[in-house]
This record gives sequence, C-alpha cells and structure tokens, in this order.
Amino acid sequence: MGYAGRHKLTLLLREAGLHASLPLTTAQARWLGRNGIGVADTVQPGREPGTFDVRVGNLAGAVSGHGLDVVIEPKLPVSSLLWLVGYATCGMRLAPHALAGHSDLTSGFAALFLDVAREAIEPGLLRGYWPLDEQTSALRGRIRMAEQVSRHHGRLYPLEVSHEEHGVDIPENRILRAATGELLRTARAGSAAPIGVGLRRIYRTLAEAGPLRAGDLSAWRPTRLNSRYHRVLRLCELVLSGRGVEARAGQIETRGFLINTPQVFEAAFARAIGEQSDTLLAGCRVETQRSLPYVEELPDYRLRPDIVLTRGGAPVAVLDTKYKRACSGPSREDMYQMVTYALCHGLQDVHLVYAEPLPPELPEVLHVSGAGVRVHLHGVDLGQGPDGFSVQAATLINHLFAAI
Repeated sequence: MGYAGRHKLTLLLREAGLHASLPLTTAQARWLGRNGIGVADTVQPGREPGTFDVRVGNLAGAVSGHGLDVVIEPKLPVSSLLWLVGYATCGMRLAPHALAGHSDLTSGFAALFLDVAREAIEPGLLRGYWPLDEQTSALRGRIRMAEQVSRHHGRLYPLEVSHEEHGVDIPENRILRAATGELLRTARAGSAAPIGVGLRRIYRTLAEAGPLRAGDLSAWRPTRLNSRYHRVLRLCELVLSGRGVEARAGQIETRGFLINTPQVFEAAFARAIGEQSDTLLAGCRVETQRSLPYVEELPDYRLRPDIVLTRGGAPVAVLDTKYKRACSGPSREDMYQMVTYALCHGLQDVHLVYAEPLPPELPEVLHVSGAGVRVHLHGVDLGQGPDGFSVQAATLINHLFAAI
C-alpha cells in the first residue's frame, strides 16, 4: 500500500510480496527495479494508468530516494530477524524476547546497535596511532625530503614532516561515528525518542574522530587491542557496506538500510556449522561461496555453493541454504543446481537447508534417477533463537556425516 505525504510518497511493502497498483512515476518504478536500487524483482504497469505492480525481493529495511520513502517489512517477526542478524554478523546470542517491542526493522536494529555501541565505548574511546603528514616549524618524526625540496626550494623552514599521532581519530572510531550518523538519518528516530537521544550522544562522544575515509572499512582488522569494538564494528560494516544502501546515480541520492535476508540466513547457518568444527566436524574446514569452474572451455562459468565442507582440500559435503517456503519442495532449478554441485564435487549426497521446518508430507531424501545423487532436505526453525539454531545445526551435521 502507499500514501502520499507532504513532499514524498511513502510505500509500505512486504518482503517477497506482490503489491498491485502502486501510484508511481515511470522514473520511480525504474528506480525501484533492478536497474535502480534493486528493491523489486519485477516492476510492471498496473491496471490503472499511472500505477505499477511491484514484486519485492528478499529484502527488509528502509530506503529513501527519488521522492519515495520505502519501508519493507520482513517475513520473519522483527525480533527473530534481529537475533539472526546479530548472530550472523558477530556471533551475538540474543534471546528473541529481549528484542521484542520493535514494530519495524530499522528502529529495532538501531536499538540493538545502540546497546552494543554503548558497551564498546563505556570504558572510553579506543585510542591508537595513525600516520600524519604536516607542515611545521618544529621537527617531529622524519623530514619528507622530496616534499621539502620541491615545495620550499632549499629553505629550512617550514618543515615537511611525517610522524605518528596518538588519539581517537583512528579507523575504528571513524567507522563507528559514520555508522551512528547513518542510523540517525535512516532509523527516523524522533528527537525525543530514547534511541535517537542515545545515538546522538554517541555521535557527540565521537566528535574528535574525523569523517570516514576511503579504505577505513577495509583497513581495520580484529586484534586484541580493539577486541571490545569487534561486535559493534561488524554491525557498522552492515550499515556502511553494500548490504546497506548509500549510492548516488546521476542527480538521485539514495540512503537507506536494507538487509538481504537470504544472505543473513546463509551467514548465520555457516557460523553455526563453523562453531561445531572442533567437536563434530572431525577436522573439516567450512568454506562459504567456494568458487569452482565447471566447464573446462568456459572458465568464467563457475559454481558457488553456499557452504562446502572440505577435509585436506577435498570436498566432503555441499550445503545450499534456501530462504523460501519448503511446502512444495525444491524447484526444478534447485534440483538442477544440486545435481550439478554433486557431480562437480564428486559427491553422492548434497543438502538443501530451508529456513522453516519441513512439512511432514515432504520426503527428506530425493533420489535422482540415473545420476546416483541423493538430495537431502532439512528444515530449520528460526523461532528457537540462536541456541536452538546451533542445536539444529549440530543435528544436521550428525545426519550429514552419517550419509558420508
């Protein structure tokens, strides 16, 4: 459904839903589709002139641009998706009931981010060293001779020096400040709302940290020194990287926070399996999106299964996660995909994992005629929280190795 505000049209959409007869301009419809921000899988003219039918992809969150405020409600309850995001991103084991009370995903994520950020900076802002090039009359560090000669032509002063500065203007704090500012703009937290007040307080606390610089996101590395920032920085990456949205196409500026729910489910399940590596996986390595060429003459044709377990470099199991209804079983395309995975990895058994329990009438194993391939179906109940999620992953692993 949609309704017109004073300046913008607000669209209230639902993940993986079809929304008919939305009052959009052609430019707005194109912006929503794959040639724009990719919110919609399909956009087609509606029955009435000036309207469009929009089928939303597997995304949840909010995005603004081109005269539209778009809010996409997730299929999962907000509390369930929030714990899944926290677990997939940084291994947080948050009980679903602790995340209840949020009606939309962006404000719920902002509240989660606020709690983690407060915990990270409570002992004080992280401090560190960073390289600084400056012009000065006092000698600090080393003189940059090339710049000294080219800029000052033999004069002694001022000096072009390079040295290390110590303080809070380091990549970790710049990332945290940028993500906090982005959430303040995206979560639409009111000026008096507790979440908005808390985010603004953190933003002011980080005032000495400069703006985000190119390469900051890739520059930081988890170490012992920044260990208390690990969780919040993983959440910052979600806000600031391609999984959130901040882009400019021509004169159109887009801002928002969108979560690709299938990717979150895949990452959470890979983490749950990886946590079993010491006890149940018997020396196996967990690899995600492992790239494998499968046509000798066409090296650009590559397979990327969601999860591959390897031992000594050799694949022992392939799993593919499906964030969709399991009621009717795998589609033909899914079966073609799984058979190809099995044949190219030299396996008889491959595994499809759905983000909901399997219906009782659906077979747990599908046998592919003539190929000797067995496709095992598994269902995961996301309503059980991270601890239940890990238990279900352990059960699947036991089943998986029994089939090897």
